[in-house]
Amino acid sequence: MIVLIIFILIIISIGAALALYGRKDNAVYTEDAVIVLGKGLDGDKVPPNLAKRLDKAIEYHKKNPRALIVVSGGKGDEEKLSEAQAMADYLLQKGVPENIIIKEDKSTTTYENFVFSTDILNEKLGNDYSVAFISNSFHIYRAERLAKELGINAAHLGAGIEWHTVPANYLREISVLFGLIVLKKK
Repeated sequence: MIVLIIFILIIISIGAALALYGRKDNAVYTEDAVIVLGKGLDGDKVPPNLAKRLDKAIEYHKKNPRALIVVSGGKGDEEKLSEAQAMADYLLQKGVPENIIIKEDKSTTTYENFVFSTDILNEKLGNDYSVAFISNSFHIYRAERLAKELGINAAHLGAGIEWHTVPANYLREISVLFGLIVLKKK
């Protein structure tokens, strides 16, 4: 029983650390571009947690209207269109100008989000630009680690999440992080 209580306390502590880290935005609002990391659709609809990422991109756009916005995400088996297309449509409906939205519609993982998005940005902006990325707060730590492993020096902005998805999202993130740690040790 003591072991179970300790395990639960460790999980809660890690989740709290991820939440706090994801809430400490470090974007300076002078970046040349912002990458909005994709998150699965509900058919062709933007689900609430993805909408929170896009709303954060809109907030960013209001403070830095010259920055390009890369919406990054491919089409999953259960999706009617690519995440990038659905995200671009959402931003357009909210008044973001089409000429600053770039769709990256091939990625299926966070790793690919960064690789394919920076390939597009390198082509458009050369190799000397600054970038921030947006994801939900639970995902910021792992996404930032991936960006650094790829040599991408990116600032981040954490979007909130729907309260009822907190346990599932944080437990998934903790298990993925634990899996990465175990794999690196092998």
